Parts: sequence; C-alpha cells; structure tokens
Amino acid sequence: MQIRPQYADAYAELGLIDLKQKDYPAAEKALRKAIEITPDSYTANLNLMILYQRIKDPRAESQSNRFQVISKQRSETQKEFLRTIEVKP
Repeated sequence: MQIRPQYADAYAELGLIDLKQKDYPAAEKALRKAIEITPDSYTANLNLMILYQRIKDPRAESQSNRFQVISKQRSETQKEFLRTIEVKP
C-alpha cells in the first residue's frame, strides 16, 4: 500500500483475500482500515459483515444493519441513473 495508502478499495480487496485465506485477524484489520478511509464503502462493509458472520462475532448483527443502510443508499443512487430524460428541440 505504498503508492496510494488512502485508497479504500485496495484495503477492501486485501481484506477479502485474507478472508478467503482464513486469516481473519488480517482481514478485519484491512477491512477496518478501508472503512476508516471511506465509512460508506459498499465492498468493505459487505466483506466485514461476511467476516463477522463467518467467525460468529457478536458485532455481526450491527454490521448487517449498517450494510443494509449502505445498500439502500446505493440502490437509491443507482435508480437516479435510470431516470428518463426527455429532450425536446
């Protein structure tokens, strides 16, 4: 993380790799760093929720609720891109 140390997506992906390798402490550290940089990161919050559920952490429920809020916000933003714009000459 020398080139762009404040790039949250890189930490989120690193956390996912650690999660898949079952290095749970390293996964949590990377995901928490991603959320510290970008609190509403969809990927980081999703992966942290998966981590907590996998290790049966008591914070899983609150992280799930947090992820649902972020997911809803993301859906609303995506809907805005789908609106129709009519142009009349």
